[in-house]
Amino acid sequence: MAHGPTVKDPQESDRRRSDRVFIPVPLVVSGEGADGKAFEEETHTLRVNSTGALIALGAGVRVGQNITVLNRRTDRAQPCLVAYVGAAGPRKPEVGVEFTSAAPGFWESA
Repeated sequence: MAHGPTVKDPQESDRRRSDRVFIPVPLVVSGEGADGKAFEEETHTLRVNSTGALIALGAGVRVGQNITVLNRRTDRAQPCLVAYVGAAGPRKPEVGVEFTSAAPGFWESA
C-alpha cells in the first residue's frame, strides 16, 4: 500500500537533541567569571537533558566560555560550555550549559 508524503510537525525544527527533564540536581559550578576572576557557586539545575542543563547561576558568565559542573549527588564533575545566558532579574539568571564531551548517566543519582 502506497503512503502519501510525510508531513512534518511544525514544531519539529524547534526540538532539542534530547528531551528536557525537570529534575533539581544540586551542583557546584566553577570557572572564571566574565570579570576574569575565579568563582565557585553552589546552585541547582532547572532542567536537564543528555547533553547538558539549564541552571540558575549568579556568577557572571559569557556564552562560549568553559566552566565545570559538579553533581553533588554523585561527586562527578563534567566540563561544560556556556551555551546561553538569560537576562538578569530578581532571581539568578538562567544559564544553559552543554557538555564538552559525552557524559552518559551524569544526572543519575548515586
